[in-house]
Amino acid sequence: MRPLDLSRSALSRAALLTLMSTAGGPLAHAADVTWGNGSGSFLWNASALNWSTGSWNNGSGDGAIFGATGAGAINVTVPISVNSLNFLANGFTLNGAGLISFVAGSSTLGTGFINVDPGVTATINTGINSAQGLFKLGGGTLQLGGPVNFSGAGFTLFPGGAYGAFPLDLVLAGASGLSQGGTVKLMNTSALPASTRVGISNGLLDIGSNNVTLQALTFINQADQGPWNPATNAAGVGVIGSGTLRVTGEINVIGSGGGNFGTNDIGANLDLGGGTQVIRVASNSSFAAYRALQIAGVISNGSLLKTYGITENGALGTSPDGMALYGNNTYTGFTIFNGGTNLVTGTNASTSLKVVGGGGIPTAGNQVYLIGANGSYLSASFIQASAGGQFIIDNNTGLAAGSDQPTIPAAQNNNRIRDDAEVRLRNGSFTYIGRSATAASETFGTLNVLGGNNVLTVTPGNSGSTATLTASGNLTLAPRATLQVNSATLGTASKVFVSGTLPAADATGILARVVSTSDFLTYNGSTGLTPYTGYATDFNTAGANVAITSAVPTVASSVNVNAVKRSGTFTTTIGAGQTLGVTSGMILSTSGTGSFTGGTIAFGAVPGVFFGNNVVSSALTGNAGLLHSTGALTLNGNLSGLSGTITSNSTLNLATNTFAGGLELRNGTLNLSTSQTLAGQGAIRIGVPENESNLVASIPSVNFSSAGAGAVIARDIIVDNGTQDVAGLELRFGMVPGLIPLSNVTDSQIISGNITLNSPLKIQGGGAAQVLNGATNFTGNISGPAKFYVPNGRVNFSGNVGNAGGFRIGEGGFTAQVIFSGTTTGSAPISLQTGNSTSLSYAPGALPSGPLTVEGADLSGFSATIVPLASSTIGNVIHVNVTTTANVGAGITADWNGPLNGSFPLIKNGTGTLVLGNAATTFTGAIAVNAGTLRVQGVLSSASVNVAGGTTLGGSGVVAGPVSVLAGGTLAPGNSVGTLGTGSVSLAGALFAEIDLHGGGAPTADLLNVTGSFGISGGSLSLSLSNLPGGVSDGNYLLVANDGVDVITGTFASISGLSAGYIATVDYAFNGVDSLGRLGTGNDLAVRVTAVPEPSSYAMLVAGGLVLALRRWRRSV
Repeated sequence: MRPLDLSRSALSRAALLTLMSTAGGPLAHAADVTWGNGSGSFLWNASALNWSTGSWNNGSGDGAIFGATGAGAINVTVPISVNSLNFLANGFTLNGAGLISFVAGSSTLGTGFINVDPGVTATINTGINSAQGLFKLGGGTLQLGGPVNFSGAGFTLFPGGAYGAFPLDLVLAGASGLSQGGTVKLMNTSALPASTRVGISNGLLDIGSNNVTLQALTFINQADQGPWNPATNAAGVGVIGSGTLRVTGEINVIGSGGGNFGTNDIGANLDLGGGTQVIRVASNSSFAAYRALQIAGVISNGSLLKTYGITENGALGTSPDGMALYGNNTYTGFTIFNGGTNLVTGTNASTSLKVVGGGGIPTAGNQVYLIGANGSYLSASFIQASAGGQFIIDNNTGLAAGSDQPTIPAAQNNNRIRDDAEVRLRNGSFTYIGRSATAASETFGTLNVLGGNNVLTVTPGNSGSTATLTASGNLTLAPRATLQVNSATLGTASKVFVSGTLPAADATGILARVVSTSDFLTYNGSTGLTPYTGYATDFNTAGANVAITSAVPTVASSVNVNAVKRSGTFTTTIGAGQTLGVTSGMILSTSGTGSFTGGTIAFGAVPGVFFGNNVVSSALTGNAGLLHSTGALTLNGNLSGLSGTITSNSTLNLATNTFAGGLELRNGTLNLSTSQTLAGQGAIRIGVPENESNLVASIPSVNFSSAGAGAVIARDIIVDNGTQDVAGLELRFGMVPGLIPLSNVTDSQIISGNITLNSPLKIQGGGAAQVLNGATNFTGNISGPAKFYVPNGRVNFSGNVGNAGGFRIGEGGFTAQVIFSGTTTGSAPISLQTGNSTSLSYAPGALPSGPLTVEGADLSGFSATIVPLASSTIGNVIHVNVTTTANVGAGITADWNGPLNGSFPLIKNGTGTLVLGNAATTFTGAIAVNAGTLRVQGVLSSASVNVAGGTTLGGSGVVAGPVSVLAGGTLAPGNSVGTLGTGSVSLAGALFAEIDLHGGGAPTADLLNVTGSFGISGGSLSLSLSNLPGGVSDGNYLLVANDGVDVITGTFASISGLSAGYIATVDYAFNGVDSLGRLGTGNDLAVRVTAVPEPSSYAMLVAGGLVLALRRWRRSV
């Protein structure tokens, strides 16, 4: 066996190696017993003398080693308890009716480990039971006949992970560059229960010819690179066999930041079970996109959704890898690829295909390639590329031989999609690449451009080839959508034909909102979509399409042209008071940056449409707004004459406060470099509502950092980007549209418009310093069903907060400080994440009333603080899932009347008072009172409390856990006079007790009701007497009611607080009834308070025959 070298673990191996260390326990103090078959019986029971220690001892928790001696078929005749199994030589088979149970012990390997050395095959046909799971080590083969039973929770890959703990029952536990996981071969269908959760790391699960069902399959992503084996359809890591695998849960490929060098493969057939198989693939540094998961078997029966996955730190990754489908798949449900580079080389019977996500840039997002001779979707009625997704038919690409992927030669296939398939584009792209030296062609149905800017690319394989795309149906263009057709040889070697209808051409023949990278386009029956050629070269011809390449052609007098094309970086000047009318609305900048200055550009009743990089300092007019399709558009001029909506799909820079219409940001970034304060101005709409709710789509952002300190954004903001989750998992902040303010270290800005969250929104970029003096102030109302993320910066919500999705505050090492200072509607939840000085502050009535969960990494230097800004009462359920600080300032009383749950420490800071008032609290953590006062009015059923010097614990509730009062601290039962229940008490500080003598009437006194021990170590008794009677007074007052089990230890160092003329003595073993009728049982503490008369009064009393008897009190001061 190759030893596991834990010392060389890298970050990428952290999850696996942590799991292995916790699963196996310590590697020292081994108790290993070696098989020798000394009796010759081949029996494994409690009596046969076949072990190095004689007979097997079931009670020892030993590890069993099978070496070079005694190989053969071993008959397990009785139940066997073992810590681990270690097969060092060939020829061992375990048979028999005896059940092998893995139990706690101290073998070299650890509990639940089975090692099979390289080149060795071991077979276990007996039943196996493990409460912790099984860990397969070594490069050899373990054959399991079973049945195997997993009776416990299994190994945990991510303990406390935000997206689940990822429990595993069977782990093939190699680590790239360190050790091999070998092969586990299943000898029959029932070898593993269907509830088994399998983790694979540098090993193979061989299901043979069996049909095997698992609950979950996780690739831990520690793989040595190996050559592709056509016999197994794998390269050394994954699931192989001629049978069929069914996974009822999810298939996960864990993202790894380094150390992994091979691929993950499923060479067996895969049955989707009639439902939707979710496959999550996170980004991996050592993979080339689709190699993260290669499926070469036949996929059948259901639908497939590939999406974003979990990284090695247990978080949802924001950058996915892809996957490859090499088989001829028969499933007829849908196929969705959400993120990454994906490869399809076989035939597919799926009835629809969606390619979604990738940052929203149609030429740089998620890709699906159809390659090789067979890569096709001939049953798909529609194919959709959206939110940056790219659908690519590439006849000129193959996979070379000799690597960790199958050999797939490039091949021309003229029939990869249905001739009547609808191709849908919504901020997406469709690329067709022909084979070299081939007349390549593909026919499909309708090209339906649903919205945003979209790209159609047609490329011949080489200079001697042709490529032709034919839409047998229509080319339809949504009212504010654009289409860019990319091809250097469009209309010649590259052709796009449309058999049905097209968008109407104008009087010059060009198509509205359809361009190439270099020209406006026309349509010709012989050449298809064809670049326009009849340009004028100046602005002297009304109605012309103008192409200019320099600043020389100016607009000296008003003129209406049809469209403008510019090439190069220069400025076009429009004379003062003159107007350049563009009747088609289209301005195409093919290279460089095109600038306009002076005069007015008028678009009339059509939207102005900008392609490429443009800077417009001229005034703009029109009543249909603008469409910004590609490149960067900067608007510096007067827009008061422009109405409608400005729709942007790329980078829009708005440097004017003169536009009253609405702004629609479908993708890219909207940069606001000045305040937006016009009365009645339109809203900013962020996102594409049509995006699928469970897929990561485009991530547009509004950046107002350059608007400067004190800027006011008064526009309403409506966020509606479709996406709500990632196939059921909560979105990370990097997956949602965002607002980008200036740094809050010193400066502030105001968002005074109302915010409607139909999908999540984040604000990020406010600064990472721990001290933030500025803020982004949201003075409007927050509403809608979705969540607001504040990963960093300082944010103040002073309007009405009513979004049902609540808030997620903080992230990782960021600094996030959020203030709720307005009003609240509804019961939105709040997640407060630990970070670099993360805090939540609230004014009375301002905090949303839903659950407040403090969570995240419990790391040194990370913190999460809750700050009440004034005396107030909240009823939130508070979950303390990580160390939490409550900072209550001077003069403030903060009442927390909701249940307090969780098990992590709660730290009370600040000189004010925190009141815990709920009787249903299940909190089990430790409470540290570091400053001010903690009053417990409810019940802390299990919590412990530590009271530091200068602080106070009081209240009339119950602290059932232990209480420790340090020197200088105070334990003060009641609120004025009252009873506080505690567990054991260690008192080095002061016990403060109030006694109200009621002017000689019925007195009252504080009581500490202790369940457990009460020990005094240098502490003091501080008394407060009120309503003193005149004359003589003498009374016994039970102050500590111990539970009667143990005596009080220690004595007070001093007694303070007595009024003049009063003395007090303490009984540390009070037995009897005090002046209030309270019973002492001998282990309780009472104080006797006596008023001492003046000497003259004392003499008169003596003369009157009244003698004051002084009892001797035990251990009194």
